[in-house]
Amino acid sequence: MGVKVMPQNENLISIEMLSDEIKTWRKFVPAKIYPFKAIALARAITNIPANVIADVGGISRSYLAALENYAKPIPPDADGILDKIFSSRNSDIEEFLNILSILIDIDEINHTTEYFSFLHEKLSDLEPKIIILIFETLSSLKEFFEILYYDIYPEDTYEEIYNDMLSAGLVPIDWPQGKIPKMIIANQKSILPAFLFNLVSPEQIAARYQAQAYKRNPFSSAIFMDRTNLFLPKNVSLYSISSLVAFFFKEIRISIDSSKIFPLEVEIFFMNKWYDSNRISNLHHLFTKLCEGRIEDKELDDVRTMVKMGNVKFFEDITLTKRKRKHKLSQS
Repeated sequence: MGVKVMPQNENLISIEMLSDEIKTWRKFVPAKIYPFKAIALARAITNIPANVIADVGGISRSYLAALENYAKPIPPDADGILDKIFSSRNSDIEEFLNILSILIDIDEINHTTEYFSFLHEKLSDLEPKIIILIFETLSSLKEFFEILYYDIYPEDTYEEIYNDMLSAGLVPIDWPQGKIPKMIIANQKSILPAFLFNLVSPEQIAARYQAQAYKRNPFSSAIFMDRTNLFLPKNVSLYSISSLVAFFFKEIRISIDSSKIFPLEVEIFFMNKWYDSNRISNLHHLFTKLCEGRIEDKELDDVRTMVKMGNVKFFEDITLTKRKRKHKLSQS
């Protein structure tokens, strides 16, 4: 029995759309795709059953499903599995392979699998800092995500602190005046990273491409990350985090400082700029405390002084308790 596939013209439209989307992302970021997520997406677009690709790759259907869903780490023989798939002469999966070749560089299969294995191994130690780096850097990508903000109103309790931070160069220049990014929303333009983050299924992306061909819009939006609850999505794992790192960050530096409780430090290269985990983590916690109203009135003067001095590590030195304070979310 042959494999049931989509009509060829619909496949070609989906391939063209996916290719354009990847090219757009790669103007700004590396946009490396986790290989087995790429397989899941290519299968969904072409409607190829998992057992067909599993047979070609010499693995079981259940094992392929586990790899596609981050339930298993990338295997030591991943490059061998991918080689078998790309070398297949099965004419039923020709369109599948065309899509897969858009997502994965055939000439760099070995390098790609080694890279993801390295990320999976190292990020378990860097996870708290790397997820903060992801949030603070992606909150600047207003071209691809919708960003919801906390507003610092005039005469707000923390307005002076915010303005002092602005004067000290501690507020990113791409933030709107008086606003702190609170929530990152994935939309039509950011559906690929949302897929890598396990927030949308490959079938949803396939449906999106098919619907776009008929001028419909099946996908609206999904919460990507939240400042006060970075691990909000229940299905986010270390593997999905490493997939985001590979997609967005061009280079990673890891250093060790044995004098610190958490000795591993990380720097990432994003959008032609280096981001240091120490500084970004400190600023992240500071802005989060401002948003949540977690600075006691009796501590305001000390905090103002430390901010004016450029010391953003105050949260490590004083105990802050949470105080209820209503804030309005806005979008800019």
